Amino acid sequence: MLSDTTFTLSCTNNVQPTPTTRDTLVRVNANQPPLAPTITGPTTGVPSTSYEYIFKATDPEGDQVKYQIDWDNNGSVDQTLPASGFVPSGTEKKQNNDWSGVGTKIFKARAVDNKAAAGTSGWTTHTVIIAYPAITGSCSVSPATGFGGTTFTWTSTAAGGNGSYTYAWSGTDGLSGSGTSVTKIYASAGTKTGTITITSAGNSNAIACTNSANVTVCYGQGCTTDSGGTGGSGGSGDTGGSGGSGGDSSSCYYPGVTQPASNPSQCCSPTPGVCPNLPTASLRVNGATEATIVDRDSVRFTWSSTDATSCTAASEAVPGSFHTDGSTANPPGPAANVTPVSPSKPAFYDYSITCTGPGGTSLPSTVRVTVNYPNAEISASPMRVVSGNPSTITWHASHVTSCEVSDSSSSGFIVSGNEGKVNNKSPITPTITGQTTFTIKCQAPNYDDIIRWVTVNVTTLFQEF
Repeated sequence: MLSDTTFTLSCTNNVQPTPTTRDTLVRVNANQPPLAPTITGPTTGVPSTSYEYIFKATDPEGDQVKYQIDWDNNGSVDQTLPASGFVPSGTEKKQNNDWSGVGTKIFKARAVDNKAAAGTSGWTTHTVIIAYPAITGSCSVSPATGFGGTTFTWTSTAAGGNGSYTYAWSGTDGLSGSGTSVTKIYASAGTKTGTITITSAGNSNAIACTNSANVTVCYGQGCTTDSGGTGGSGGSGDTGGSGGSGGDSSSCYYPGVTQPASNPSQCCSPTPGVCPNLPTASLRVNGATEATIVDRDSVRFTWSSTDATSCTAASEAVPGSFHTDGSTANPPGPAANVTPVSPSKPAFYDYSITCTGPGGTSLPSTVRVTVNYPNAEISASPMRVVSGNPSTITWHASHVTSCEVSDSSSSGFIVSGNEGKVNNKSPITPTITGQTTFTIKCQAPNYDDIIRWVTVNVTTLFQEF
């Protein structure tokens, strides 16, 4: 150990042989501070991810040490390692830390020894760049080959950034969209490419799709021919001119495409195997295009198609919807119960399917189901009479199997069974002698009894005395 030391200077000369001395005391601090620590650990990272840092310092006198860390670089100690006590000089201590935001993060550490007059080292700083991961992703199109009526679906995936993304599609023939996937039907033949630009946390990355759509356009799905004018007649005699030819023009249709055809055979007689036919779809309900049922009855859907590889029902929003499971035909088909969801009477529900194939997507085939409701009504006119006078009772029921009509003044039924379903041809005019209630009760499959009533009251006459 170093200690305080006195240094003496002695000087003589020829004039004064007696030495002249001067003493100087040099005091040495009894405690030497530790050296500034080293910090080992990552210098880059991503938000909210924990990283390990290693702190190490030595003391010139071999004193024990501890480490003080200022994580936010504001000059105050946020953490001490170890939390209590000291460790031998040169001992490494490890600590993890993470940052929630992005940017340049600076923290610092210093070492303190265990002497009473504590020695403290200088600060050592460490810089960490926190940034979101680079945006990565991919995109592709399916199917990779198709025709002018084919629906091509472009899909994408994304990673990196802060996990929240926006998308912008671009590509051949005006491909555009802002979702993770987009669909497009191309009107021209050729190789179609796509690019997805993914943006997250203010950064963007434009990514070319890994494959392309190869489109063949043919015009065989429909043709209209305009014969134009008729040819002119030829002149008489040997010098007569030949008749003028009539005008002729054609146009062909393919989904989304109408194009004049210089050669009508291009559209009316496409080469077999080159231009697939546009699929067709045919949906039937109970074997017809319309069906009328009573509420809570069921209907049966059947369908067929041509030139299709799959069919899809477009009735998910309709009560009692059915599903094709992709089948292109389904005899006899599944039963679907139709349950009304609104008080409108009657209710109309439309069901449809479309079918897809190499030639594109068919026009929808639609059927309608009308749902009627069981009902019964009864009325009296007038509803208030003088005792001994009649009231006319009428009633009507629909979509029921049977009814019975009774009144509270007798023990039997006025009418019952099928006769009770409709009003008698001749009005029923019972004589009312007291308050009387007339009731109609009808039955319908899958329903509780339908009961309606009307009460005829008697007017009290007051006589003068």
